[in-house]
Amino acid sequence: MVSAYAYSTLAACGIGLGALVAMRRFPTLHSIGVGVPHAAVGCAGAISTLMNNVRDLQSGVPVMDGDGGMYGTSCAAALTGVFRAMLLQAGVSHTFPICPRGHTPILPIYHRMYLLLS
Repeated sequence: MVSAYAYSTLAACGIGLGALVAMRRFPTLHSIGVGVPHAAVGCAGAISTLMNNVRDLQSGVPVMDGDGGMYGTSCAAALTGVFRAMLLQAGVSHTFPICPRGHTPILPIYHRMYLLLS
């Protein structure tokens, strides 16, 4: 867990510093500077989610029926779940700058993203 935190923090700092260097070198990129922190947070969340679920991706997750009976384990189900979680991390962190203050409809956004991914 500590290594996931370290790598995600390193990635976020790298995105921030890379964007700073790019904006100094190319002044026309200053308009995207507002979105850089949100991109860094989304990327860090996705990396942390991926690294914290490596064991599930390697060994699979339990697959159960509606009654709670276990069918077995599935690596494909683990990959789907981790991929959805990574997209949710990236998507939710990018919606907040768009929404006005005090009006962040997090539940409808989560529901729409879940419907799109299922």
